[in-house]
Amino acid sequence: MATLDRVERTIDDGIQRLGNMIYDRFDGVDDRLSNIEMAVQSMDRSLGVMSQALTEISDTLKRIEKNTAS
Repeated sequence: MATLDRVERTIDDGIQRLGNMIYDRFDGVDDRLSNIEMAVQSMDRSLGVMSQALTEISDTLKRIEKNTAS
């Protein structure tokens, strides 16, 4: 019986350690995914600003072209 109890404890300990290892790995992945998500949001905002700037440049060039054609 004592041997069986030790085997059960060893198996339980192994399962617990494996669970902790899996949790630690996914916890790290979650952190990295959060960082990636924040970076993508930042790039999205930057692209929005650049798009607005390009629109303003295009509008300005159209006005210049219109004024020089007159």
